Amino acid sequence: SVPLLAQSASPFAAYLAGIFGRRKRLMILFALIGRGCWILAAFLPWLAVPDALKPFFLVMLVAFSSVFQAATGTLWAGLMGDLVPGEERGKYFGYRAGLSGVVGMLGNLGAGYLLDRLEAPLNFQVVLFISVGLALIGIALYATHTEPPPPPRQNMKKTLLEPWQDLNFRRLLRFALFWQASVFLASPFVFTYFI
Repeated sequence: SVPLLAQSASPFAAYLAGIFGRRKRLMILFALIGRGCWILAAFLPWLAVPDALKPFFLVMLVAFSSVFQAATGTLWAGLMGDLVPGEERGKYFGYRAGLSGVVGMLGNLGAGYLLDRLEAPLNFQVVLFISVGLALIGIALYATHTEPPPPPRQNMKKTLLEPWQDLNFRRLLRFALFWQASVFLASPFVFTYFI
């Protein structure tokens, strides 16, 4: 649930982009922090963190990373929304989502293979090192993005309150709330069942 809670950082990312006037640099900075901090998880077995505190440390790492990842996602979505013409967005993002799903599935299978073949904690460390390395390649690709003109600076109060005036947004939010509650209520039991 921590990554979902971190989505509340999204409006602040949009606000900061309005202040600084550039999204790409901010997006790269947030991505470096959010993805790069996972290197700490790879070194966790060797860090001077008492064993009793390691789960707490890991949850805090997920929370910290998730805030910056949510901010990165918001900036990226805004940037891509300005770059991809409206009449092509459905096709473009649909194709991207399908391709991302295939790559994610292959990545999960590869990570599972490594987790089964290597001894702990080396197995998790290798998977995390590979993940951070691939994340850095993704960040380098961000740097090649064309950056459209900066968005107009937004009033923070307006940014936070205006969506609530839209009836369809409130309906979508209600649906998403019930959908996510039902999915995330059941999801912890899936792994227990498989184990």
